[in-house]
Amino acid sequence: MERFLKKIIGKQYEVETHLFDLIFSSVFLGIDRSSGKNVCIVVGMSPLINDPGVHEEFLERMNFLATVNHQICPIIKFGIDSKGYPFSIIPGIDGIKIVDRVFDNAEAERRFNLMLRSLAQFHKAGFAFGDLSENSFWLERTGNLRIVAGMGDIREHSVNKEICNKDLFEIFVGNKENLFKRDVKSLGLLLVRFFTGKYPRNLEFPLEDLKTTPPGWFLTLAPKMLKMEFNSIVDVASQYVNLKNAPTALQERKSSSNRALEEKQALMVVGPQLKSIGKKSSSEISFKRVKIMIGILALAFLMLVGSLMIIYLASTSTLPSSPENNSPSVANSSEETLRGLVNSDDPLSFQTLLNLLHEAKGFEEFKRIHYAILQRAIRQGLSVSAELVRRWSLNFFDKGQLMPTLDVYKLFDVSLPVQTRIEILQNISNFDARAAKLLAVGFVFDLKSEELFQALIKDFFKLDKLDLPSLILSDTDLLMEYRDFITDFSSLETQQLYGILENLLSWGFEDQVPKILNHLNQRDVSFRERIALSLFEIPSPINVKLFLAKLLQGTVAFDLVSNWRDTNLSKLALSAVPFATSKEDLEKLWAIINQSPVSEKNVSEALKIIRSRFSDQKLELLNLLTLMAFSKFYPTADAISILKDHSFALKKDKELLKIVFDLENEGLITAAFKIFKHQLTIGQLLHFLNHNSPEIRKSAIESLIGVKDLGAMKIILDNYNKEKNSDVRKLYEDSFWFIRERSKISGASG
Repeated sequence: MERFLKKIIGKQYEVETHLFDLIFSSVFLGIDRSSGKNVCIVVGMSPLINDPGVHEEFLERMNFLATVNHQICPIIKFGIDSKGYPFSIIPGIDGIKIVDRVFDNAEAERRFNLMLRSLAQFHKAGFAFGDLSENSFWLERTGNLRIVAGMGDIREHSVNKEICNKDLFEIFVGNKENLFKRDVKSLGLLLVRFFTGKYPRNLEFPLEDLKTTPPGWFLTLAPKMLKMEFNSIVDVASQYVNLKNAPTALQERKSSSNRALEEKQALMVVGPQLKSIGKKSSSEISFKRVKIMIGILALAFLMLVGSLMIIYLASTSTLPSSPENNSPSVANSSEETLRGLVNSDDPLSFQTLLNLLHEAKGFEEFKRIHYAILQRAIRQGLSVSAELVRRWSLNFFDKGQLMPTLDVYKLFDVSLPVQTRIEILQNISNFDARAAKLLAVGFVFDLKSEELFQALIKDFFKLDKLDLPSLILSDTDLLMEYRDFITDFSSLETQQLYGILENLLSWGFEDQVPKILNHLNQRDVSFRERIALSLFEIPSPINVKLFLAKLLQGTVAFDLVSNWRDTNLSKLALSAVPFATSKEDLEKLWAIINQSPVSEKNVSEALKIIRSRFSDQKLELLNLLTLMAFSKFYPTADAISILKDHSFALKKDKELLKIVFDLENEGLITAAFKIFKHQLTIGQLLHFLNHNSPEIRKSAIESLIGVKDLGAMKIILDNYNKEKNSDVRKLYEDSFWFIRERSKISGASG
């Protein structure tokens, strides 16, 4: 797949690593060489069949997605490779998966609403995805929804009709489903995941799976979505609205007498519509009109008296006008007033919002002003902190409670002095230490203030000098919230990163490991560390990755892999050999290697030889086995040192030596020619005249100088005639008299 990617993206993009799979597509992280920015490359898992109609249908689909504006991740480029692979290029994904960090019912419903509104627009336009899963939906830092569009269900028109991500396929795809209904089911599955934390079994979920008491609409809507009783998301949206607006059981428990009273009150209010409610006699209507006229006259009289009183009070008042007197009060904090304050850059408008909040009469009034303050904060660039406060507030609002401290709102004053901000955060910490900690770092991101960060480290976190990535990566709460914000690890020492790698795996943040590994792979580390880092790529459980993280820090944690049974176990054990510090460690590693299947042919053959002929020296020869398993990672000097240390076995056993010469390390093989020249047969040396490396061919030529066997001389001459490298040809001529003589004869005859 990566070989294919290098062909389709040419010189414009550089592929870094595999990020995640959609059901029928894979997503890779890349870099736009021209701008240096991250991009994502979405690729179908199988090429399409060579059919112009199929290709045209795919291109039409992608063209629609590239031009529509319904939360789709912008599509920069799309097409079909010469081998038939469909692909698209989108900007780097910045955010979290839709199923991550759903802390409460309110957040679950908010995310469901985002997806419902977006997908309903697609279905209304006659477009179905057919390949939606949890990896399709992402939340940006601002809380907005982004959909990563895959290639669709390409099985029918692909070369390999079985290829897919089997885990996602098993959850989200059924048998020959209508694509619109499949989208309904996918959304239903995600809805259940929001409220239960897992996907339902056999499209049904027992009530005990529910983490909290869910809203009534969920219990009605989710089972119907899972059974695909809706034809499209549009129908789901309609049913959702009906369920949300349906009267509660309390509202329906009305006595007949109360209903009659309400009908009479309705007659008085509705007026002209009363004929549609109930037929009345003309005398009743006349009597009503008299009562209405009396009411109007009484109201007019009261208004007149009130106006006279206001004029009198205004004329006798000696109070001077002030900003406080002129500021809006809670009574007139209408939507229009709040909107004006939200959109105003006047510093007094923020203070006015705080005053309104303190004077709020009632829970609903408080919430309206609360959200107005957050909207203003987002407009002023404080989106990270505003989102934190929004989520924090839901913990209280869902219970009908106000925020535990109103000081939190003062933090949204962008002109607040650093020390004042820290004092407020310390006060919040008395109520909720976790929230204060998250807010402290949130404002660092929003305000981009180094001064604030350094003051927080010293006075709030009470730590020694520390950079932002180190702070976040050393704390589980901060890591959970801000893991996607960290992209630059250059300030961290390599050993620090190894420790962070261990923490991430211990805390269950496996999704962050690839970012750390990408950075470490660009650093200059020892060959033994490079070997351990390479093994993170093999499919393995988290405890195996934790073993490697500890290994990088010099600890061989045997207990972590004691129950792992896999063909890569011997490879894992060999990677630990250079880190072993005692004979006991080596004995445990030998036991693992000796009892486990070995997938590499060279290592397997060498292991058989050591078992049968060098059992007494088996622990000493573990380093040689490791070299054979990971020869490409060894610097030439280290490889030569190991060959010299084990020359007793290599000189004694030609089969073991032959394995060394089959390794993929040019410097090692070149050096081995010099060390073991006299152990090689003429046949082995002649074989290396065809080697891909010019340096190894030169070493073989030098080792064959003085050969007198006529058959060998003919093979040397044949290889000289085929040789294209001028330096190697020159060495042939300098090394063999019969080639020089032939050249003279050829020159004379010419």
